[in-house]
Formats: sequence, structure tokens, C-alpha cells
Amino acid sequence: MLRHAKVSLPHIRPFAAALLFFLFTLSACTQPAIPQPSIADGAATQPTQPVTFTVATYNIQNFFDTHDNPYTDDDKTKPKTPAQLDTLAAAIKELNADILILQEVEAGGFLKQFNKEKLADLRYTYAVDTVSEDPRGITVALLSRYPVVRTVSHRFMELVEGVGHRTSNNFARDLTRFDVRIRPGYEIAVFGVHLKSKWNTEGDPQSNAWRLREANRIAVVFDDLQKVKHKSLYLIAGDFNDLPESPATQKVLNATHPPLVDTLAGVEPRITFRNARYKEAIDNIFISPALKSYLVGPAIISDGGVFDDASDHRPVTATFHLP
Repeated sequence: MLRHAKVSLPHIRPFAAALLFFLFTLSACTQPAIPQPSIADGAATQPTQPVTFTVATYNIQNFFDTHDNPYTDDDKTKPKTPAQLDTLAAAIKELNADILILQEVEAGGFLKQFNKEKLADLRYTYAVDTVSEDPRGITVALLSRYPVVRTVSHRFMELVEGVGHRTSNNFARDLTRFDVRIRPGYEIAVFGVHLKSKWNTEGDPQSNAWRLREANRIAVVFDDLQKVKHKSLYLIAGDFNDLPESPATQKVLNATHPPLVDTLAGVEPRITFRNARYKEAIDNIFISPALKSYLVGPAIISDGGVFDDASDHRPVTATFHLP
């Protein structure tokens, strides 16, 4: 015959209480972390002060050091003289952008040295560049007073329907993404671009097809980005090497639905590239539809004075305000 053991109730109560305490503690420790809002959500993790900041793009024309890189064709381009570097520094100081996207920068340590020696009073804490596929070794770079929390290179992303030699099936100078934290909980994805120049390539007069393929790939990147809710605030800035109405530029502008916003729309005269032969609008800042609500008026083109001597391009600056 089975006998049931008698268990004293006073002995059960302490055990049950301890078990309940253990389970409660375990539950509290295993709760998933609460996602932090981002700039795209329009919310901050804590009360913050309003922030006004500027983003500029500037092709600084043949920014090469005096040292020969045996792995690139940098020796085919004459580096800037000390006087020209001083003029460039003066232009960047007058520009005084918080985030500055640069083109025609020789990859390596030269930008960091230039920032340290010539731009120290601007307090650019971050000087970032990446290696590109350009034969001369030039790339897209960024100077920023705000933290750059990550960078993404697209240099090996293949384009489609390659024409001519193999390199025409990649970005000429990379499409580089810099994620910049404006304040806690607020990040902007800044894409720097320098599309293929209008020099002829094999089987592709003025490289029109190459630029269009670059634009098509950018459209794919932005289409993917638009599907990510917390990354709805982004921009692309740089030297597009083509006019606003060109197929390549229009492809980038219409990469999203609704389209990107042209910060220079309606600005006249719209000339960002000047030399003895051309006066064209090829430098742009295009922003995502969600970022438009933070844009303060149209972008501006800095022209005249020191900007006439610093480069054959003119910088473009857009101002934003986070309430």
C-alpha cells in the first residue's frame, strides 16, 4: 500500500518564496533590450537641445601628396604646391561646414596630415577616407565634427552590362557611406560619390554608359535602404560629373519613391564647375524625402574670392535643423 509522505507546510513556504524570487530575477535579466530610436524616427533617447548643422560637398581638385605611391598612377598628376594648399585651407575655413564630403583626395594619410596642420582650428575630429579602384588612387573622403560611427564601401559592388575593360564594371571612385551621429539617438547616412568623368572609355564615348550603370547601382542601394525604417534619413553628395537633366543624375534623383530632393532646385546661376571651357552644374546634394523636413532653405554655392583659386569646382552647402 502506498503511503503519502507528510510535508510540513511551514517548510514549503520558504522554498516557494525563494523559487518565485529566482524566477522573477531570471525573467528580468532576460528581457530583450529596448531598441533605441534613431534620427529617422524623429525621437531622441532623452531631452536634447536643438541642433543646426551644415553639410557640404567639395571637389578639391588633385589633392595629392608629394610621395610616389608605386601601386597607383599618382605620379601622373602634379601635387598642389604649399601655396595652393594654403589657399585650399583658407577656402575650407571660409566654408566652415560641420560635415564636409570631399572628392579627388589621394587615399592614405595625406588628408589627416592636412587636417592636423592646416585645419586644426576647425576641430574636425574625424578625417575618413577609403581605398577606391581609381588608377590614380583618388577616393571620396569626409571631414566631420560629429562622430562617424561606421563606414561602408561599395568599391567591389559590380555594376551591370559591363562595357569595355573590367574596371568599367565597378564604381570609378567608390560609393562610400558614412554614418554620422548628430546627437544621441540621431544618425544620418551620408553617401559620398564621385561618378566617372566624361573622359572616353573603350566602347563608351564620354563614359555615359558607365555613369548610368553607377547610377543604376546607387538606385538599388537606396531602394534597399528605403526599406529599413530606422534609416530613412540619408543623403548623397558629391561630383556627379553630369548635368542635373542627364540620365545618370535623374536616375539617382528618382532612386526612391517619392524621389530624392534636389537641394539646389531653383538656385540660379547653378554653376559648380568652372574652367576655361566649361561652366556646369555637376556637384550636388540630394536628400531623402524624410530629411527634407529638417532642411533650412535651398543649398548655396560658394563662389568668388578664395574659391576661385582653390579648385575648379565650387562647394555646395546645405543647412539642417533638428528641433
